[in-house]
Formats: sequence, structure tokens, C-alpha cells
Amino acid sequence: MIRSLIAMYVSLAVGPAAAATLPVPPVPPTASPRDEAAPVPDSNLRPPVSAASDDLRVGLRMYTVTLPDTSLAFAPGSRYQSYEERKPTHMPGLRVVVPLQ
Repeated sequence: MIRSLIAMYVSLAVGPAAAATLPVPPVPPTASPRDEAAPVPDSNLRPPVSAASDDLRVGLRMYTVTLPDTSLAFAPGSRYQSYEERKPTHMPGLRVVVPLQ
């Protein structure tokens, strides 16, 4: 009880003194500049040129999910394995790229 009263007294005594040392925030402009563009680091920057292809592309790929470490709650040397990790072989995924015209 006494400690809380002392803490309250100290915070009331120090509060106005600490508020006087805070910096003054900047004053916002009265009207926002809507005719100016946003700043850009490099105005000559262009996206990479990709070879446009009108072909249908099909490919096989192994899609694996990187999961967080789930072994923290188990004994040392043991680890929880999801259903996909317990499979003896993983099936590859099929990727089909269809160009839009």
C-alpha cells in the first residue's frame, strides 16, 4: 500500500517535468499536394523484359511445404511428421502455363 502511494506520488511529481522535455510534433500542411507524384527512387527503372510466348507450357515440379519446427514439444530426437511427410514417395505437381490473349 505504501509502495503504491510512493509510486503514485513520484509519477505525479515527475509527470509535468517529463512532459516539458518532449519535442513538439510538426504541423501538418493545410492542403495536401495532390498535383505532385509520389517520390520514386529511380525514375528510369523499368520492369524486366520477359520473352512473350504463345505456346502452352507443361512442366513437372516437386512442391514441398516448408513448415515451422514442430519438434519443440517432443522429447529430444523425436519430431512430429505430418501426413505428407510420412508418405514414402511424394507425387510431383503438374504446372500448366496458358498464355492469355
